[in-house]
Amino acid sequence: MNKIVKSLLYLVLLTPLVYAPQFVFPFIFPKMLWLNLTILPAFILLLINSIIKEEEIHIPLIIKILFLAQVISSLFGSDIINSLTNNYERSMGLMTTYLPVYLLVILLINTFKTKAEWLNYFKASLVVVSVVALIGLIQYHGWLGDNFLFNKSHGRIWSTLGNFTFVGTMSLWMIFISGWLYSQTKALKYVLPFALGLEMLFLSGSRSPFIGLIIGLITFIIFFSIKEKGVFRNRIIALALVLAVIVGYAFTHPSSIITKEIPGFSHLLDIKLSGTLKTRMFSWEAAWKGFKENPILGNGLNNFNITFNKYYQKKIEAIGGPYEMWHDNPHSLYFQLLSEQGLLGLVSWLMLFGSMLVLLFRRSELWLVGFVVAFSVCMSAIFFDISNLVFFFILVAFLCSIPSLKESSSS
Repeated sequence: MNKIVKSLLYLVLLTPLVYAPQFVFPFIFPKMLWLNLTILPAFILLLINSIIKEEEIHIPLIIKILFLAQVISSLFGSDIINSLTNNYERSMGLMTTYLPVYLLVILLINTFKTKAEWLNYFKASLVVVSVVALIGLIQYHGWLGDNFLFNKSHGRIWSTLGNFTFVGTMSLWMIFISGWLYSQTKALKYVLPFALGLEMLFLSGSRSPFIGLIIGLITFIIFFSIKEKGVFRNRIIALALVLAVIVGYAFTHPSSIITKEIPGFSHLLDIKLSGTLKTRMFSWEAAWKGFKENPILGNGLNNFNITFNKYYQKKIEAIGGPYEMWHDNPHSLYFQLLSEQGLLGLVSWLMLFGSMLVLLFRRSELWLVGFVVAFSVCMSAIFFDISNLVFFFILVAFLCSIPSLKESSSS
């Protein structure tokens, strides 16, 4: 029974690759179905196994807090049905996506008991994300046609995720987990997925993940220079200074050869107060006004569209065009939490990020510290999708399992 559960947990890793053209939203809704079809049977088997063996199922406190905060805000929100199931396009309902992801955390903690098992799981996740990146490369170069998976060649890529920003966010996982696995194994093979992750980020042209990467790497280098000594530390610092000079030069010289020759780099550096950024600031303003109306519990999970419509400003259309006239989330995890779950939701997520950073720093897992910092910065201007939500909570599950983790598998 345990082998079946483990097999289903590995199948969960395939979520980013799930795509079904038969659906109106082929990149999103099928992923939600896949998530439920793999996690729910596995959890039922875990329950049966725990009853037979009379073993207790460990549920982390932080998962209880996050779920309870979402339940309370949904019950007292404007549209409980939308909170529980969400719409066909986003598929981020409490019962349809968040609950299965929380069950995934419980499954991982109660199934993987050794560090070796966890390392193998992270390695498998890198294989999946590498395939996502390779599909993006195929799209960019047009090797399977000019419109492979509805993505025009020689432009920004969305691979099997259906959104440029989702790809950029997932590249952070690839970059930092590659670095972390190298620190654990000293295997040079992880240089390849690290480089592929950088290419994935550039081709996505996603600015929020790029800024998150820069701040995450700065955090990693600072703590690394404090904790490590010797020649290797000096080499890392020297490499960081060289990269800082290159990025700084490219940013101040947008027409330079560096910017032109690296695909997607010019779009990453195009950070200015216009177009999309301005319309998103209107969304943040609406979210803030909604928060002030319901500061404790918010308006309910997935109910930002109600708040946005209430505080809609006509000049949004003039700036962003018809596409920006309707927002179902404010394109910021933190404003979304304030609007939909109030202080209760925001504090619970800040507790999660904070506890992860403290635990990782104490254990000197500096690559993972960098990832959490990069991810939390990145989420300040985007929102969760199913694939990135799953991978982020895989890391949460790993950290929750650390206190009881064995170094190697028992005979």
